[in-house]
Amino acid sequence: MSLVGSLYTGKSAMIARQTEMSTIGSNIAKADMEGYHRQEAILVENFPLETGNLQIGTGTHVEQVIRHFDAALENNLENALEQQSYYEYYHKHLKTLEQVVAQDGESLLTDAFTEFSNSLQDLAKDPESETYRRSVLANAERLATTFNDQYATMENVRDQIASSDTVGELPDKVDDLNELAVELAQINQMIVHTEASMIRNQKAIDFRDQRDQIIKEMAKLAEVSFTEETDGSYTVVVGATTMVTGDIVNDTLSHSLTAGPPPSPSITWTTGGGALNSPNGAISGLKDAYDYIQARIDDVEDFATALADEINAQQALGYNLNGALGGPMFVDGGGGALSVAFTDPDLIAAADNDENTGDGDNALAMWNRLYTPVGAIGNDTLRNHSDRFVDVIAIEKSRAEAMLNSSESSVEMFKTLIAEKTGVSIDEEMVDMLETQRAFQGAAKFIRAVDELINTVINIV
Repeated sequence: MSLVGSLYTGKSAMIARQTEMSTIGSNIAKADMEGYHRQEAILVENFPLETGNLQIGTGTHVEQVIRHFDAALENNLENALEQQSYYEYYHKHLKTLEQVVAQDGESLLTDAFTEFSNSLQDLAKDPESETYRRSVLANAERLATTFNDQYATMENVRDQIASSDTVGELPDKVDDLNELAVELAQINQMIVHTEASMIRNQKAIDFRDQRDQIIKEMAKLAEVSFTEETDGSYTVVVGATTMVTGDIVNDTLSHSLTAGPPPSPSITWTTGGGALNSPNGAISGLKDAYDYIQARIDDVEDFATALADEINAQQALGYNLNGALGGPMFVDGGGGALSVAFTDPDLIAAADNDENTGDGDNALAMWNRLYTPVGAIGNDTLRNHSDRFVDVIAIEKSRAEAMLNSSESSVEMFKTLIAEKTGVSIDEEMVDMLETQRAFQGAAKFIRAVDELINTVINIV
């Protein structure tokens, strides 16, 4: 090899080390960037020079810059994110529901039932007492108001998820998924165009990082799977529907709120028309939370109806202070509109006969109705059902919380594994930087030495 050829050998080494140093610098700069994977410059030998029976190396070059990426770990993380996001939103709204039905851990309905029950007991002991009669009416009003307030506040919690086709957290998440699909199609196009213009099979690694981050954001919303095509693009399936192929968004999701009864959110494909089939992700978590809250709202309505039916039935069997048969005490207007039918305390039918209106047996029978199993509320008693109602919500909230904690642990585990295997370690990058710096300095000294040799030859001539 000539001395000039040796200069080119040294030059190739310096250029390769410059590229390697730039890659290390990029790793350090983006170490804390979410979704970034460590990049590495791959150095290979230049084609050797044959001289006689010898092959002499001609230096090195960077063949390509790769990113460290573990598809299996990334897929496991996406699956964990789907489950975590489902329980994050499901648990969040159940927690709010529990807080509104049992403020500070105490059921408002239980307190109202206790006061109503106690006032009936007092009236049974002294049925002609105007004070006790007014107390029964006041506590009946309080009980009706509490039912209505519970109904209204539960509706408010439900409506935070979706109050119409376009308003609420759920339709917002559907819109987010559609927007991410558009972004993914665009970056698919950028990757295909970039990689088609590259030589040596160089990948568009920064664009690929961005695309994989979009996939993770989509996985937080719904169940997502994808296939990489030969041109480098992703075909993305959401649920069981192919949403994105290359640079084309095949279908989008739409949200509608059916009137019912009961009302229920519907997530369907705009073009295909079928329902979204995704058991995980925020969208399903919010839909299931909506349906669960609506079921509990229906329970409150059934509870209020059972109360009105039982007390009114017993009222009809007794006699008021005017000696007439009792009329309904409660009016069940449905939809959180329970009210007391009268304001005159004399109309409470405390007696069980018309000859002795001072008798309190029917008031006692009304009290007994509060502690008698009722088929309409699952053979529970009216008095105990308020506690049972809160317990059911608390148990489901605790289950969701346990699942959320478990899924969060899985997400953190896979994030840690990915960071260890494909993430950036500043310590390792500093070591690599020193090694590259030394190699660059060595190449520079080599070029200076060759230059001195060339000068010597020139001087001889």
